[in-house]
Amino acid sequence: MKNRRDSVLLGYFGHHKCGSTWFQAICGEVCRELKLRFRIVYRAEHVNNDLREFVRKNDLDFISYNNAHYTHVEQLGQMKGFHVVRDPRDICVSAYFSHRYSHEVSGWPAMQQHRERLQQVSEEEGILLEMDWLQQHFDEMRSWPTQVDGILQLKMEHLTTEPYGQMLRVFEYLGLVDDEDFTAGKRSKYFFAKLLRKLEHLSKRRVELPFAPQLLPAERLLGILWEHDFSRKTKGRVLGQEDVKSHYRKGIAGDWLNHFTPAHVQYFKEKYNDLLLQYDYETDAEWSMPETEDHAALSSVRP
Repeated sequence: MKNRRDSVLLGYFGHHKCGSTWFQAICGEVCRELKLRFRIVYRAEHVNNDLREFVRKNDLDFISYNNAHYTHVEQLGQMKGFHVVRDPRDICVSAYFSHRYSHEVSGWPAMQQHRERLQQVSEEEGILLEMDWLQQHFDEMRSWPTQVDGILQLKMEHLTTEPYGQMLRVFEYLGLVDDEDFTAGKRSKYFFAKLLRKLEHLSKRRVELPFAPQLLPAERLLGILWEHDFSRKTKGRVLGQEDVKSHYRKGIAGDWLNHFTPAHVQYFKEKYNDLLLQYDYETDAEWSMPETEDHAALSSVRP
């Protein structure tokens, strides 16, 4: 039984190497504090390609669909959510380093073989191999319309450069934030509810305690975002400071400029140029590498 809402389903929809681990952790923590039923679906085939039935069977309030193809999202009907994309060129570079060094491979023979291949070739050839490997993921990005009623479409580049303001906007859109004054009465009710969630956790969910706040105080959401800040996840590294073997490798937009060669540009254009135009990462199909060494300042992201 839903504790407080018979209203619209909420959701996060992402893609490979678009910050899904970060977004699902934040969404999951918000849902725990508000006692919302939350589940993660990594691929639609894991739930028999029927998200609607999965939501119904598990009586969900909030779904995180991490490799989101729009044909499956359509099944969900009316809802409120947010869809996050990223410059596909940065995805290629991020995936290359992740798949070569840090991505989990246990129980995934194809990824293990892919890693072994990446470790045998140069970076230039490895990124070309990634472009082929990512075909399914980029097809999932292609599947989305320009606009979907009830779903905010956002760029990861904006969310990571201004995480507090942008994520506050997201959760306000979802209707989960109390941005009014955090009065003493509200504060006492919130901390009482948080104590109940802690007791539930200690009981390993054997005890269900019903009381939960309707909305999350804005200052608590900001606290959750701080707990998941890049520098905390990386034990002190700042955005742009690279650790190629970390899941949180670098954290900046436009890094493709530091790794793409003319061969990468040509092959990427042949396979995925339409994605750059679809999501307004480029406005001209004949884009090229800028003739400058100051790549870090030249992210092609547009508002």
